Amino acid sequence: METGYQLSPETVRIPDVSLVPAGQMREIDLDRRIQGAPALAIEVVSPTDLAEGLTQKVKQYLAAGAKAVWVFYPKTRDVQVFRADGGSFVRRERETLEDPDILPGFSLDLKSVFG
Repeated sequence: METGYQLSPETVRIPDVSLVPAGQMREIDLDRRIQGAPALAIEVVSPTDLAEGLTQKVKQYLAAGAKAVWVFYPKTRDVQVFRADGGSFVRRERETLEDPDILPGFSLDLKSVFG
């Protein structure tokens, strides 16, 4: 099921994966677009994605209230993480991806994702 997020009056995005805190789920009607951004938006880059399009998506998610956006690059086997505070970093295939602010206790071994 694809879930659309109404990021602004003129912008709807459908991330590849998203996370909404459990406390907000009671307020959401899954048959309608969700107003605002998910806490975490995950995009998986495809061969047809353009850099400027990905940059625009990331900026839109963060401007609408996302705490973080993870962009997975299958070809280079890494993940770029963008944070609401303006910070960003890259995790490589042999590293672990964590975000204790959004997913306490969660750890993703990227080798298992890209392996």
